[in-house]
Amino acid sequence: MKTLDNKWATIEIHEDRFIVKKKKSLFYFQGAVEKTFLFSQIKAIEKHYKRPMVDKAFIDIDLGGHAVRSGSLAENAIMFNNNDEVDEAYQIMSEAFNAYLAKNKENQTKVSSSAADELLKYKQLLDMGVISEDEFNAKKKALLNL
Repeated sequence: MKTLDNKWATIEIHEDRFIVKKKKSLFYFQGAVEKTFLFSQIKAIEKHYKRPMVDKAFIDIDLGGHAVRSGSLAENAIMFNNNDEVDEAYQIMSEAFNAYLAKNKENQTKVSSSAADELLKYKQLLDMGVISEDEFNAKKKALLNL
């Protein structure tokens, strides 16, 4: 686990989630002190720089759907003091999120391959007359999650 810390929040970065713990009262988790973002639910991580007319640098965690806004920030915004902090946090958070996505994709490929291998074995058993058509179709449905 990695931890990022600033005056607004502490962010714990795990293999499959971010846990954000607020420190300041100016925060946008609809009153929550702590919020967990599961990587499986995150659609995107976006960084927003502090610039004229925008006095906050922040990262927005997009969970899809309609974001609730408080002032100019979305409900899942994590505030930072400056653009350098946003860049550093964004890099670390994006690396963790992308590693999760790559690992998850690899696991899905392994499951698909093993399901295809199993299906081929059952097809061979069907062709040899060892199992019936109904038994083959039942195994096929189970392996393909139909």
